Formats: sequence, structure tokens, C-alpha cells
Amino acid sequence: MLQNNRRICHSSLQFEASANVLLLFPYSNIIIFGIVLGLLSAVLEVYFKGKVSDIKIIPISISYSRILEEKLYAYELLGVPKPKESTYGLFKARGVLFEDYGNIHVHIGEAISVSSFSENVINREIHNLLPRYISSVSLGEQKLIMRLSYQILLCQQKYFVVSPWSMIAAVLMQNKEGISFKQLVKQVEWLKRQASNLGAYIDWPGHEPAESVTARQH
Repeated sequence: MLQNNRRICHSSLQFEASANVLLLFPYSNIIIFGIVLGLLSAVLEVYFKGKVSDIKIIPISISYSRILEEKLYAYELLGVPKPKESTYGLFKARGVLFEDYGNIHVHIGEAISVSSFSENVINREIHNLLPRYISSVSLGEQKLIMRLSYQILLCQQKYFVVSPWSMIAAVLMQNKEGISFKQLVKQVEWLKRQASNLGAYIDWPGHEPAESVTARQH
């Protein structure tokens, strides 16, 4: 699959050989880091081999109050096998479109220049004597890809929006034996205060007290 991604990236960037490439890099709270790393590796290989002069990466943070697959994920955590996809299942699941899934927050960050990020770090001339169609990334370039991946994720996670439901879920996961509603409200309020002190963005409805917000989510 990674080889296919590389071929797709190479084809889509072929016409940009003499220009800068702009790469939108969306990230949500349900994405898989391995997929992100593989895609970034395929894209940056085009820059390493000198096919483009620069690549601009724009981190995009996407936060969901609720996701459509929340029940499916809960069953998977309990060990229930994932059901097979089918046309019948698609029509059967159309009822989720009538439910309220809260808010979606999107933040578009500042562009990261790969040329500036890799300046004095890698030497692209090592690829001059190698055939362009051979996929190859040096050890130094692999380390750079990993560093850049974490840099992008840090930029995206900085602007994630924490919903009340996420804080309630975090408290419940720490109290698997059960917790009273009063204690739940107290811990959610404490968690909200700590997250705010650390600079987190919280999607809290106005100045409502924790008790009413927790009761509505519950």
C-alpha cells in the first residue's frame, strides 16, 4: 500500500517539478499515526530527489465532539469483531444522520517549509547518481521525516478542542468500578480547570456549571 501511495504522490507532483508544492496535512482525533508517517515519507521523497524545490505543509487540526463510529469503536474495545461492510448495512445506518453529534472545530495552522526545516540537515545530492524511479530514502532522511512528523503533530495537537464529553469519558475510564454523579461532576470540573491552566482549548458551553453540562452529556 505504501508503494501505491508513493506512485500516486509521484504522479500527482510530476507537473510541479519547477515550482513549490503545497501540501494540506489534515489531522483529526481519529487518524492513525502510521498512515500519516507513510504518506509524509512518500511525499518528501519527491523533494529529496530534487523533483521540486520546496514543499509547504499546512497542519490542519480537526476536532469532533462526537464521531459517527463511536459505538463501533466501543464494541471493538470490548473485543467484538468489526462487522463486514455491505450495502444493506449502509442503508441501515442512515439513522445516524438524524442524531446530534455536536460541533466540529477546524484550525488551519501556519505553513511549514520542508526546505527550511531540512536546511543544513540533509544532502540531496546523494540521489543524483541513482535512477529516479527507484524508491530510496537515506537514514538521515528517515530521521528527518520522523522529526517533521512529530513537529506537525505537535502543531496540530496544540489547537485541538477538548469537548465536555471527552473529559467525562476520561474520568469514567479512571473509575472502572463506578463513580457517583456528584463525584463525576467534581472530577470533571477539576480536569477542566487543569486543562485550561495548561492552555487547552475547551468547548465549554458559556459559563454553565459543570453539573448541568455533565448531566446533559450523560
